[in-house]
Amino acid sequence: MNVKGNFDQKVCQILKRIDERILSHEIAVRELEHLKTMIPTLTSDFDISTSIQIGITPKKTAIANGKSLSPQAFADLNYDNYDVVFDCIERTLMARKDPEQHTELKPCCCTNIGKDRLKLLRYLMEHPKVFICEETLPYVYGDIASMSPNALAHAIRALRECLWNAPYIITINDWGESISHTGSVYLLNGEFKYLVIRWQI
Repeated sequence: MNVKGNFDQKVCQILKRIDERILSHEIAVRELEHLKTMIPTLTSDFDISTSIQIGITPKKTAIANGKSLSPQAFADLNYDNYDVVFDCIERTLMARKDPEQHTELKPCCCTNIGKDRLKLLRYLMEHPKVFICEETLPYVYGDIASMSPNALAHAIRALRECLWNAPYIITINDWGESISHTGSVYLLNGEFKYLVIRWQI
């Protein structure tokens, strides 16, 4: 393996550890919320360690075309039924170079895409009917996000390149505007099938 390959592998390992820390933090927050709900019913023999043990624990979940799969459907999951598969736990992204011809799922290189752009892709895949534009970005990032139309267009362009430039993300002129990309919104192409695997707390 060359130097760049070693570096990319180390970056992926660091990002995975960061995600694990974030997940453990979210679990701790949920456990504290769970304890708060128990305060009105506290008794003298209240055991805090037992309460934490019965708190919420993460589990793997799958979202297919915007809908969560049942445990049975998840157990019977076949990746070949989808055109784009984003496994947030294993940190892998696969897509077909020609989804119309149903070519083989191939691993996408997303080393240089950036975590925020991958989060944007995950949101698109989990909400396939939601238009992505300046107004919906706060829902993507969970805060009051600010991104210029040109920056958003650049992010979408990077995601398209990552997905083999296949027609997974379509551009729609917003309010009839067509000057550059400033009047555009983005949406997943409904002709294809999308799957996200991630933790649910």
